[in-house]
Amino acid sequence: MQARLPRELRDLIYDYIWDEDFLGLTSGYMSPAAGSSTYLWLKPHLRPRGGHSTKPIVINPGYVDLDTAREALEAYYRVSAYRKDAFLVRSPERIRSLLHDDVFNLGVLPTEHLRAMDLHLTQEQFQWDTPAKINEAMLSEAFAQLTKGIRRKKDFKLRIMITQTEIRLKQWDLLFGILVPFCHAFQAEGAQVSVSWGYTRSNWYSETIRCVYSLDEIIRVWTPYLDWEEKVIEFLDGQSEITDSRRKYRNEDEEEEEEEEEDVSYPHESNSDESDPDESDSDESDSDDSDRMSLVDDK
Repeated sequence: MQARLPRELRDLIYDYIWDEDFLGLTSGYMSPAAGSSTYLWLKPHLRPRGGHSTKPIVINPGYVDLDTAREALEAYYRVSAYRKDAFLVRSPERIRSLLHDDVFNLGVLPTEHLRAMDLHLTQEQFQWDTPAKINEAMLSEAFAQLTKGIRRKKDFKLRIMITQTEIRLKQWDLLFGILVPFCHAFQAEGAQVSVSWGYTRSNWYSETIRCVYSLDEIIRVWTPYLDWEEKVIEFLDGQSEITDSRRKYRNEDEEEEEEEEEDVSYPHESNSDESDPDESDSDESDSDDSDRMSLVDDK
């Protein structure tokens, strides 16, 4: 095929091979394990299948020649861009892995061909009665990796989902301060960026997103002085899926006052709550924070 057909026709063949059914079989291959060149079968909010799966035949040099396997893999990045969560990142380490690891050992780097990415961020770790703190430096570094790593931003599809299990709004402005300039810069180079928020009861793979709110309009017009909270609270108050115990936005001011009083009263014990194993939420003790990108400041 390499000798008889020009690249344009070969690409048409690859595009035909990567149809919906075949893409369904391979979805998740390019969600590599953090810090290692392995490919796992992963899908968002589903438990990963154990072990490694076999490479699709069209990118397996045991069935096709090496040049064809490489071209077919390049086409995979292009054709699967429209499939949501085909390339899913849940932690900072995986951004670099997904962009730069040759997980199929074909000499094809994702950063040169990747056309879409889903980035799932979680805004919290469970801390009893203690609002989570945003690690702004870590998040800024993660987006810097994306800015540098995505070489062809025109028509690149970036979908960002911020999830919460306990809903606090005071951190949103901190997030907007980092997200807004990044999103605007990406869009200025022709990328398609969407940002949304979702509520989930835990961070397990099997847990579904219970409700979703688009943040695109806020991102588009945001300034530090924008009054966006009222509309968001109106939406949240209308969602029956959210239990009252998770609606922390209703008493955030009281939480801050209590925390300040504790710091003043017990300055020598300011870090004791964070190291006390009894302070974790027993209902969510087995949530898998390592597979979601945590924006929490590790102290």
